[in-house]
Amino acid sequence: MTCAVETDFRTQNSYTRRRAVFAVGDWVMLKDGRVAKLDGIFIHAISGPQRMFAVASFTNQLRSGENSLRDTLLEVPLLQVNGERGVVGLPAITSRRIWVVPCAHSSQLMWVDWDIYFM
Repeated sequence: MTCAVETDFRTQNSYTRRRAVFAVGDWVMLKDGRVAKLDGIFIHAISGPQRMFAVASFTNQLRSGENSLRDTLLEVPLLQVNGERGVVGLPAITSRRIWVVPCAHSSQLMWVDWDIYFM
């Protein structure tokens, strides 16, 4: 098993044929709907073909009862890193680019879920 700190990987959306490149430190959308931060990327090569995996820190969407909490000014969902880390395979990561911004005076994160290129 080899560990890579300064590496990136590409994934492609089979419908749009658009590629996305991710690196350590990027925020990604997983196919199960969770948002995660890439903490590391490694290649598993014990026998047979080499497989690439990512170590990720998972987030929770903040909730008040049944409703998700949103930033009052931007109306974007608020997230918080929940301390859970895990290994995810490349097929679990979508090619959708997402934008996560830390809040200034708290441990919360704002997930900008609208198209930033619209404006």
